[in-house]
Amino acid sequence: MSSTNNTLPELIGSEKQISWAVDIRDEKLAEIENALRMLETRNPAEYAKVLSVFIEIRQQADAKFWIDRRSRSWRVLMYLPNYGA
Repeated sequence: MSSTNNTLPELIGSEKQISWAVDIRDEKLAEIENALRMLETRNPAEYAKVLSVFIEIRQQADAKFWIDRRSRSWRVLMYLPNYGA
């Protein structure tokens, strides 16, 4: 489960947005991956919920989505409707 593998979609937006959003996306996905590693053994039920949203959020290709959520914690991204909007 790596956020830097080739299964991530290419981001959509201006060149500047994409450049910025790639770093934000990598950071946010890494935070969620770390949380998943912890939850897997400590709280399997929550792990399943977070993993489900993580799989969906990884496919978010809009650079603006990542930029707008750059200051959100992984928990906010996972638990608020519309991924922490």
